[in-house]
Amino acid sequence: MSRVFVAQDATLDRKVVFKVLDPELAAAVYEDRFHREIKLAARLQHPHIVPVLSAGEVDGLPWFTMPFVDGESLRARLSSGDEFSISSATRLLREVASALAYAHEAGIVHRDIKPENILLSHDSAMVTDFGVAKALSAAAKPGADSITSEGIVLGTPAYMSPEQGCGDPATDHRTDIYALGILAYEILTGAVPFAGRPRPALLAAHLMETPPDLSERRPGVPESLARLVMSCLEKDASNRPQHASEVVALLDTITSDPGKPAKRPQPPQASIAVLPFTNLSADIENEYFSDGITEELLSALSTIPALRVAARTSSFALKGKNLTAKEIGERLNVESVLEGSVRRAASRVRITVQLINASDGYRIWAERFDREVEDVFAIQEEIARSIAEKLKLTLTSGENKALAKRRTQNFEAYELYLRGRHVWVTNRRIDLAIGLFDQALKKDPEYALAFHGLAECYGSLALYAALPPSVAMPLAKAAALRAVELAPDLAEARASLGYIQVLEWERRAAMENFEKAIELDPRYSVAHAYAAWILATEGHREEAAEAARLAQELDPLSELTNGIAALVLYQARDYDQAIREGERSLELDPESFTGLFATSVSNAAKGNHDEAIRYAERGIAFSPDSTFLLALLGAMNAVAGRKEAARAVLAKLHEAETKAYVSPILFAWIYGNLGDADRAFEMLDRAYDEHSSTLGFGEWGVPLYDPIRDDPRFPKFAERLETENPTWTGVL
Repeated sequence: MSRVFVAQDATLDRKVVFKVLDPELAAAVYEDRFHREIKLAARLQHPHIVPVLSAGEVDGLPWFTMPFVDGESLRARLSSGDEFSISSATRLLREVASALAYAHEAGIVHRDIKPENILLSHDSAMVTDFGVAKALSAAAKPGADSITSEGIVLGTPAYMSPEQGCGDPATDHRTDIYALGILAYEILTGAVPFAGRPRPALLAAHLMETPPDLSERRPGVPESLARLVMSCLEKDASNRPQHASEVVALLDTITSDPGKPAKRPQPPQASIAVLPFTNLSADIENEYFSDGITEELLSALSTIPALRVAARTSSFALKGKNLTAKEIGERLNVESVLEGSVRRAASRVRITVQLINASDGYRIWAERFDREVEDVFAIQEEIARSIAEKLKLTLTSGENKALAKRRTQNFEAYELYLRGRHVWVTNRRIDLAIGLFDQALKKDPEYALAFHGLAECYGSLALYAALPPSVAMPLAKAAALRAVELAPDLAEARASLGYIQVLEWERRAAMENFEKAIELDPRYSVAHAYAAWILATEGHREEAAEAARLAQELDPLSELTNGIAALVLYQARDYDQAIREGERSLELDPESFTGLFATSVSNAAKGNHDEAIRYAERGIAFSPDSTFLLALLGAMNAVAGRKEAARAVLAKLHEAETKAYVSPILFAWIYGNLGDADRAFEMLDRAYDEHSSTLGFGEWGVPLYDPIRDDPRFPKFAERLETENPTWTGVL
């Protein structure tokens, strides 16, 4: 398909892979169309996908670049003759399946999954050449026969699905699931199902023959794994797993011990997942309203102690995914699922809901509400009460009061708050969110949730050094205190106050508020996650690990709980596991600050410098204006010994400092790892004087500071923190 070179990126002092289309192939494609398609492929940013970095054309030959992956191909590993253990094979297949799930969600099918296109870097799988086949076929000139040659668009015969081999124009993402099944078969048995046959016979076998059962070829394979692989190899695409995400979920349940079934905790008698309601309004902008109603129902149902409600982030992680009720029940470990839709027109709203038994898909209850839009509060209460009744839950008088309680009586304030939540959580526009929360408070000055939103927005700006602590922290603290004053029973308000207190270095007070939040709502995963990080930074590793595990159990599909679990492991210097948890966070949200930071610094600490830099660069691609992520890139280059690249970042940060706030902590990371201890401590002293929020979050004890840890000034600085701030208990 292309001529492949290893090149040196002079700007960032790193190796990249430079691919130039074969001249004959280049003549058969429209260059501009190929580049448009490659740009779509370049949007794929996933821990197990080798991304496209750049593209161009020279002398009529299109080219593109990708990161250099230091390792070997899966083909090379298989050719060595070493047998994969069941656990290693399952992990590798899960990584490939997660990459496929992400790409398929973006509308990109690989079409050529095979061992040659899977690279192994430090035993982690990286799928390469995603989107290239699609780009070539989309850009093909009429009658360009070379485009349909083996190994380019039609794929590789040994891994080709029946529909792909027939040239079926309806071939879709399920062809990749078939190829994944072939890949799994080969990894587990050492050979593809129809090995040794010429191309025509091979294509016929994929169409007509059933492969020998996997469990016969390798008797030690768990029955559940063998069954999954054989289901991927179904001739009829409709009989395979319909989405790669289903394969990921099934692989998560498989044990490497063939004598034991995969264990899964049984859900309690009453448990429910509330899926994001579908927006059926003519105006797509009304999605904030349907999402908001979902969140309000989640909050209302969470006040019933006898009902376990799947966490908001885990439920919303399934938004837009075509999963059955049974699949949702298995993934979130619940016995019932609530689905709904919202249609809003002028002053009227129609809300339709149905409660489904997750085990058999049977509809327990359904209802339609046609009301004035301002009746939405009453509708939410009716739905919550109906669910409690249908699940045979008896409510106490206190629980009845909690269901009827409203955080605001002002519908306009409620709408503005929902808009603020939507632009913040969905679009990461903190500036817009702050404006909307402020508007909500003008409509209702005693709206605790709007104060809670402001506190977290300003706290995030302080933590990630987007505003000086002298500006962000007073605003954050005032909003958090007011939220607690107005709603002392609101776990979210207590947790956000604790979060702000951490940034203010008031760690003991923060821990008390996290504990209070957990007391108010034992299932509030965010409070457990924050507590885990504080416990980790204070050296309580076992307690931190348990708190992080509980947060993940309560909210398994949250990028925050998985990202903080990675930070806890990084603090404990368990880098391999930290990388795995960080990548899990990024699978859930490729733009997760926590996941990007944890995965980058953990790779750096382990010596995987190219990987560390790659994750930092991904962060900058998502947030090009973030000095926090730019500094992370500089620090990762410094750790790798790439001093010129690190100094180039320093120069950019100093230039940025002339126009906006740049935290001295960010300079300290880079200077310390460049071996310039004097400048590093100068910056740390400045950070202390500024009362840096980033320093307050406890990153002082992490391996990033190891190069200056033996300097006599290090313990003196730590002693200064502890002496002048009696609530500080940092780790040396």
